[in-house]
Amino acid sequence: MKLISKCSIFIFMLAILLSPNFSAIASADCAARDTDGDSVNDCVDNCSYDINPNQADSDNDEMGDACDGDIDGDAIKNADDNCPSIANKDQTDQDGDKTGECLRYLRRI
Repeated sequence: MKLISKCSIFIFMLAILLSPNFSAIASADCAARDTDGDSVNDCVDNCSYDINPNQADSDNDEMGDACDGDIDGDAIKNADDNCPSIANKDQTDQDGDKTGECLRYLRRI
């Protein structure tokens, strides 16, 4: 009995996926959903599980800054990056204070 039920469910799901209307159904569901409640529907939300109404994406990787582990796109995770908002692969820190030279430069401007 369990095997028949599993087979029936599989066949049903396969029929839905192969249906010509599947993409329209998925799109309609997506447009009506706002998982994080930031007033941006999930179809266009670049970070649908974290609130980010401004949709900021500093490194243009199509992942919103609110959920991007590397906001500046320099391949160094934010937690380890001495300048998480400006790409600096070399992580230059001339005085060893764990603040990147890129931030020090910005403070002078």
